[in-house]
Amino acid sequence: MTGIPFTDLVDEEYVASFASAGSFDGPTSLDEFAQKHFSASKPLKNSIRKLNLPVNHPVRRQLWPYLLSRCYGTSLKIPTNENAATQSDNGAPAPSPIQQSLLVGYELADRRLQSTYHLNSRGKAIHLSLLHEVSVARPQIVYAPQSWPILALLLHYLRPREALACLNALLDQSGMISQSKGEWRGRCLALEQLGAAGFPKKKLFMRLPHNEAARNQLAVWPVAIWDFPFECLVPILDCYLVEGTKVLFRVGLVLWNLAMKATPEKTLDAVDVGALLKSAASNYPPTNASGLLKKAFRIRGLSRRHITSAVDKAMNFCQG
Repeated sequence: MTGIPFTDLVDEEYVASFASAGSFDGPTSLDEFAQKHFSASKPLKNSIRKLNLPVNHPVRRQLWPYLLSRCYGTSLKIPTNENAATQSDNGAPAPSPIQQSLLVGYELADRRLQSTYHLNSRGKAIHLSLLHEVSVARPQIVYAPQSWPILALLLHYLRPREALACLNALLDQSGMISQSKGEWRGRCLALEQLGAAGFPKKKLFMRLPHNEAARNQLAVWPVAIWDFPFECLVPILDCYLVEGTKVLFRVGLVLWNLAMKATPEKTLDAVDVGALLKSAASNYPPTNASGLLKKAFRIRGLSRRHITSAVDKAMNFCQG
């Protein structure tokens, strides 16, 4: 299985499923790959949108740190003592200083976001330990639930210290990861504002039952998008690292549309919209990841300005 990009924190059965996948045509080193696919004459976001790189491509070992360094202009700060904070002498996850507490690793999120995809037991333990490190090192962060799935995805390809460095780089960027309950609530409610503005089409908003319960159920969309299959989330994260939060809103609008299409009109008033979103995401075919992104980027006219305005309106509504 030479060339498999996954770390030893990934479930062996999942890694073994790629044993007969064969080799890839074209460059498998990052430098050669970047020269071929990331031309200086083209915007990086356009190249990433069309990349459609398989989840088991060897370049994935280095792609996400490369994208972060290129987009934000700084080298990632990775400690040299790679295993110090995450392993004991025998290679097992180091015990947390407050190991007995059930809250360790959940300080920044909650149990709704507890999917860790294909991480094995050691990977899950390290995932919680690193999240706890973030909460201790950044006491100013009140609530950052997106840290949970993003770090879980990073750990599939990166050593713990590298994954933590990438997460810290995202937390250092304004607007990439919500870091307060007010900001998170604003993002949760902003999708309805975008629907009311006609994205992707006005009829999508018109199909939403116009009552408080349905609005609150739609607000789970930032949780539900992380229920898409791993094979879909990896290319979504590619685009997110380059373009930011607007990618997640685009995916959220697609998910909303998928959920509404799968539900007969006459039953909409009697269903839980949040459950529909989570079901539509978890049941999406993992083999059609490129189709999901195509739908997301086909939404015309949606800009960062529209999203910022929608979030601001939602936050003002919450405060009012």
